[in-house]
Amino acid sequence: MTSKDGKTWVGHGMCSNSLTAAPLYLEQHQIILLDGKCMLLYETGNLTVPWTIGLASAPTCEGPFTVSPSPILSPSASGWDSTFVATPWVMTVADRSYLWYSATNESKTNYNFDHWPLSLGGFVKRF
Repeated sequence: MTSKDGKTWVGHGMCSNSLTAAPLYLEQHQIILLDGKCMLLYETGNLTVPWTIGLASAPTCEGPFTVSPSPILSPSASGWDSTFVATPWVMTVADRSYLWYSATNESKTNYNFDHWPLSLGGFVKRF
C-alpha cells in the first residue's frame, strides 16, 4: 500500500508475501529507499536459532525482496549481546551509516523480561 500524505493508504492489486524466513520468526523494523533500491532491515530467529539482523533489497518497496547472503549482525560469542540482536535501525549522515540496535545475553525462553541495552555501530562507508 502507498500513501501521499501518510493518512490515506491505497492498495495496488493483491497483497503478496514480500519476504519470508520460515520456519524462523521474522520481524521487520525499517524500510528505506537508498540509491534507487528499497532496503529492508529485519530480525529473524527462534528459540533454537540465534536472532540475527538481516538485510534484503528490492527494486520497489512492494518487493519481492532478495535477502543478503549473510546477516549484517549476529550475536557475539560471549558478552552482553550473546543471545539476541534485534530492532535494527539505520541512519546515514554525511556518507557515514550508523546501525542502532538492541541486544541481550539473557533468557532465550522469555525475552519479555530481559534487559535490552541500546547499541550503536558505525560504518565508514554508506550503508
